[in-house]
Amino acid sequence: MQWCGATQQWLAVFVAFGLVCVAAANYEFDEFGGYVLEQAEAKMVMKLFEKHGLFEKSTTDLKKCLTEDQDLADKTTDLKLLPDLSLHDLILMGPDQAAKRLSLEDYHRFAWANQLHGQVPEKYYIACSKLVCEKLARGFFRRWALYPFWDLIHYLVPIECCEAIIARPAWSNRDLWNICVAAARKNAPAKKRKNSRTKSSAKRR
Repeated sequence: MQWCGATQQWLAVFVAFGLVCVAAANYEFDEFGGYVLEQAEAKMVMKLFEKHGLFEKSTTDLKKCLTEDQDLADKTTDLKLLPDLSLHDLILMGPDQAAKRLSLEDYHRFAWANQLHGQVPEKYYIACSKLVCEKLARGFFRRWALYPFWDLIHYLVPIECCEAIIARPAWSNRDLWNICVAAARKNAPAKKRKNSRTKSSAKRR
């Protein structure tokens, strides 16, 4: 049963990674007059992270493991996203640094080269996969949480100020997802919001 659970989570990580790559690529394509990704479609991709527990809670544990487990440190150093940037480096750097150094193509190449499965200690595989997904998806989550955030604060400041707020490193992808959820609830019809609260109360009981 444990094996099945681990396999399912591995597949969820892989599928989510692929979807974010596709969604992000579609956004870039849209800039040249191509396919237009809708908010609802972006939300479906984000929801997959929530459904399968793919939000990275923290990089702190992995950072600690790098100092305590030489095997992990060696293998993540050998795995290259760029000639001069390893998975070890990615674990240690913040999301803004990662965004400046790595493109969607770099992540895509790394993922499809299957450079994690079987090449990091098995007990760290899911954590490393989630970290890569988190860093890859950060720009995507920021982009699609921007207008919901502006809506939640009732458009009190210019959108440029909202962009600066959303770009702060303290925001995790889960935080940005919660902004989208809160905005959707705020704009839902009153009856639907009431039913949602009733279901939440029933679950708590």
